This record gives sequence, structure tokens and C-alpha cells, in this order.
Amino acid sequence: MRNIKKPIDFSGGLAHFCTQFIAEKRNLGYFYNTEEYLLKRFDQFSQAYDCNDVLTKDLALAWAQKRPNESPKTHASRLTIVRQLGVFILRNGQTAYIIPENSYSKKCSNHTPHIFTMKELNALFSKADNLKLDLHSPFRHLIIPLMFRMLYGCGLRVSEATHLRVCDVNLVTGILTILDTKFEKDRLVPMDISLTKRCRTYAERLHRISKPDDFFFQTRDGEHFSRQSVYNAFRQLLWKCGIPYAGRTYGPRLHDFRHTQAVHCLKRWVKNGHELSSALPVLSTYLGHTTFEGTSRYLRLTAELYPDIIAAVEVKCGELIPGGDT
Repeated sequence: MRNIKKPIDFSGGLAHFCTQFIAEKRNLGYFYNTEEYLLKRFDQFSQAYDCNDVLTKDLALAWAQKRPNESPKTHASRLTIVRQLGVFILRNGQTAYIIPENSYSKKCSNHTPHIFTMKELNALFSKADNLKLDLHSPFRHLIIPLMFRMLYGCGLRVSEATHLRVCDVNLVTGILTILDTKFEKDRLVPMDISLTKRCRTYAERLHRISKPDDFFFQTRDGEHFSRQSVYNAFRQLLWKCGIPYAGRTYGPRLHDFRHTQAVHCLKRWVKNGHELSSALPVLSTYLGHTTFEGTSRYLRLTAELYPDIIAAVEVKCGELIPGGDT
């Protein structure tokens, strides 16, 4: 497990509470990296208010206002972390206003993933292979073709791919070591032989003198290739391939590579007659899910997208398929 992130400095009127709250959570075993970032935004926001050692109602309610174009999920995340901070402050004998839970929805709308066809995937990979050298991002034309294949072939989350280090990519065994994941659950992810070969070719060009802790997908400044840079290339290639894009909310999204991998995997298993009740836990582990529910919903997607195998899905694991409202 690797967690080398430098702590954030808080500077607002509730700075010491923010620092103590994060420290407590990490002492309990939580990473709290995303939450720390959200608290830093709140810390900066709070500096416009007179709140020395007090989480005031004015400050809390101002922070609770939903912003234009803000998704329910983002809004809920912002408010939840400040609610938790308020509870922590009260528990330590100080004054804090707790944002009411009924002031925001914790139930986020369900996004229907775009499951890429093999024709679409081949088109995206082909266009990625033909990206031109960009002087502002000189490794981009080498990174994007490999990363897109890794996102699909290994079902990685984008952040897991961008934060890979040289030592995490075993070019002999073809196994990725995924650390510090979304649910703080490390895992090993085997790659296909062809993908392993591509990683070797890539490493020979970019990592001949790299250190083990250098980022595998790095910029010329040695930082990890950013999610925004990957997203920008993704949008560009969608347009070149003629794949309709309906916006960030409706996609296709980068995360849909991961959804596609899961659905394609289930489709192969069903057609090959595998026992899904025993195979699904394997997929769950491979994807790094903490609960079976996160994996089982791919069964419904598989059945909906491939009606020709829906009968097989229902016969083999009908009791595992979640309802359409999940």
C-alpha cells in the first residue's frame, strides 16, 4: 500500500479542526484524500466568513447552496464532508451548525453507461495510434493508445491508470499492481499478452532510465498524466470516430471503457457456458468492487444489450440480476 501524498495546509478559521478531523480519519485507517481536497475547498470558501473556531449557520448554509450545473452526487459529497466535520467539532465540545440531511439528496441519478461495440473500440484505438506529436505534450501520442487499451483491457478506473508507477507494471509477468484505489482496496490485475507486449514497447521508449517510483504515464515534468488530458484526447477521438457525444452527464465517458470490459467479459462467459454464480466473484475482485452489488448490475446491462443471450443469463443467474431501478 502506498500513500505518499503530502498533507494539505488549511488556513481558514476552522483550519485546526480540519487538520484534526483528517488526522483522526487516517488514524482509523481511511485514506481520505478526496475528502481532504473537498475540505480544502471548504476551508478556502470559509475565509469570506467570520468563523473563528465556529462552524456558523451562515457559513454552512452558504456552502450548502447547490451550484449551477452541479450534479447531485457532487453536491452531496460537498455537504456530507462538512456535516461530518460539524459532528467532529461538536464531539470535541465546540460549536457547530450541522447541515440537515434532508437539505440535499444522497441518492444520485443512475447513469446508463455507453457500452462500446468492438467496431467503436477498434476505431478509437486506430485513431489513437495515429495521434500526431504534440510539442506541448510530447508523450501524449504514446500514452493515449496504451492507456485507452489498458482502461478497456484491464477495466481500470482512470485515476488508477494515471497513478500507475513504473514499479507497478510488471513487464515480465504482465501483472499490474493497483494501489490506493477508490475503496482503499489494493489488487493485482493480470494483462493480456498483447497488452503486456505493448507495455514493454512503451517502457523501452520512455522508461529506459526511469526510477521505479516514476509515473508510468508521465509528463515531461515528471508528473502523472492528468485525467483532464486523457479526457481531452477522448473527446477528440470520439469526434474523429463519429461516435455521438451527449455531454459529461450522458457520455460516452472515459469510465465507460471499464463498463464495456465488464459487459463484454460477462457476454463471453455466458456464451462459453461458464457458471456465473462462481465466476462473478472473480470479476468483482478483478474490478476492485467492495460489494457484489456493484458487479451484479452488469448482468442486467449484458442482458439488455444482448437479447440473444438474455435467456441464458436468466437461467444461469436470474436471482442475481438486480432490478431495472438499480
